[in-house]
Amino acid sequence: MFKEKKVVSQRSCQMGGVRKRYREELERNKESLEKLIEIIKEQKRTTLLYSARGTKCNSAVVLLEIVKEMLAPQISNFIQQ
Repeated sequence: MFKEKKVVSQRSCQMGGVRKRYREELERNKESLEKLIEIIKEQKRTTLLYSARGTKCNSAVVLLEIVKEMLAPQISNFIQQ
């Protein structure tokens, strides 16, 4: 039974369920997300931690995607200069 639960959880992630819910949560907390982005910009290195068993589907992976999306315009501007 435990294995079945894990499979369902991974399928949910693959279908975008976890990703979608976490993105919605972060969208509702836009101010906190923007503050995190400012902190990340100030640091040489940032480590994102997660407590989920899955390494491909967890909040840190989704957060990393969002951070990359938000920083992409600045990175591309920096590279073009």
